[in-house]
Amino acid sequence: MDNKIPTHYILNVLWRKLFNHKDSYKIQSSNIMFSYIRNNYIKVAIVSTSPSIYVQRVVNQFNIPTDFIVDYHDAKPIKPNPAPMIKAINLLDISPAETLSFGDRAIDILASKRPKIESIACLWGTKGKSTLLDSQYDALIDNPREIITLLSRN
Repeated sequence: MDNKIPTHYILNVLWRKLFNHKDSYKIQSSNIMFSYIRNNYIKVAIVSTSPSIYVQRVVNQFNIPTDFIVDYHDAKPIKPNPAPMIKAINLLDISPAETLSFGDRAIDILASKRPKIESIACLWGTKGKSTLLDSQYDALIDNPREIITLLSRN
């Protein structure tokens, strides 16, 4: 992987299931993925429709590598409008072409598609699986470890 190419990893609401401690395999896979992100100096912005207090709690609890958080209050209108995603790529000082967006809801995919950000639908932790599957995602993954494969192709 060329670490000079800023790969953008936007976590939308991927942690929902992890936060409940219901799936230790997914937690272990996420820890491996977080280590990969740290070790490869990959830029990360979390874009969430949740308030910052909740997002920061999750980031701290799971030691999620994060450069910026764009929460409910930071960019209006909220997803599915692309404003929060555009704010994230501006904060990271990268282009949409250098960006990967990972989300577990159809609104995450839609918000990513409008500014031409490659969007990856994540099947763990989602409550809206059928609408996510109907969204126009670029790739579909079922496990956090698959994120490493997508990040390492750059």
